Amino acid sequence: MRIAFTSYEYPGETGGGGIGTYLQIVSKLLHEQGHSVVVFTATSEKSPFWENGWVYRIPATNWQSFNDLLPSYFLPIHCSKPFDVLEATDFQACGLSIKKALPFLPLVVRLHTPLYMVDRLMYKPLPWRSKLRFAFGALRKVQLPSFPSGPNRADYKREFDIINAAEVVSSPSQSIADEMMRLGFPLNGKTEFVPLPFESEIASRSIMNHQALSNSPLIVFIGRMEIRKGVIELAKSVPSILKKYPKARFVFVGASSLSPRSGVDMISYLQEMLKRYITSITFTNRVGREEVF
Repeated sequence: MRIAFTSYEYPGETGGGGIGTYLQIVSKLLHEQGHSVVVFTATSEKSPFWENGWVYRIPATNWQSFNDLLPSYFLPIHCSKPFDVLEATDFQACGLSIKKALPFLPLVVRLHTPLYMVDRLMYKPLPWRSKLRFAFGALRKVQLPSFPSGPNRADYKREFDIINAAEVVSSPSQSIADEMMRLGFPLNGKTEFVPLPFESEIASRSIMNHQALSNSPLIVFIGRMEIRKGVIELAKSVPSILKKYPKARFVFVGASSLSPRSGVDMISYLQEMLKRYITSITFTNRVGREEVF
């Protein structure tokens, strides 16, 4: 089968977040199984180039420009040797431009977490005191107060459009599919649950080295340090774990992001939150995937 993937993000030049890591692993596994795979991703270079046998980088500065420019690079390759299926991302509707240009090319949309959901999770309504200050400030200027509102679904129309256009939606879990349906994404009747891929050699090595829980367990968080990843919930469990296992160690691996406190990054926020236990905790910030394993 000949399979195309589209994503501005891909490890190396344009980042290695969850979308890029997934694509790096799944494209490699499919390639090793004999499928013809092409990952269309971005570069800051002025000309497109093949990074290896299946990764093709095109000039783009962000997700939007990548999606807009994608057809002009995708279509010639498709015309010379047609793809059987396209997998695009829900995030930023990356690949929607291809479906519009080639409506009969089967489209699978992989759920990673659409921007609409991310923005809703990160949105914090103004506290009532702030609303009062906001209102008084407007009234002093003889204006009616207009309070900041949360994410507006209409601003994320493209993400809803790509789900509508998909023949199949691929979800890594039931929970993300349920949450997206709650937000109004039309997933009913076309959702397949496909767990995240992993490299069995690395996983089996880790399993072989696994030992029974000792009196000094090592607990590791790997991922971007942001609210929706559950890092605060893990941090809240630190005192009770240390009470039972005083020699336990915690390592938080990942780049810092926004915290619940305005102007404070997540690592600083957690360091303050856990200052009584800081001798048992290490924050590495972002490290390369190879260093993690």
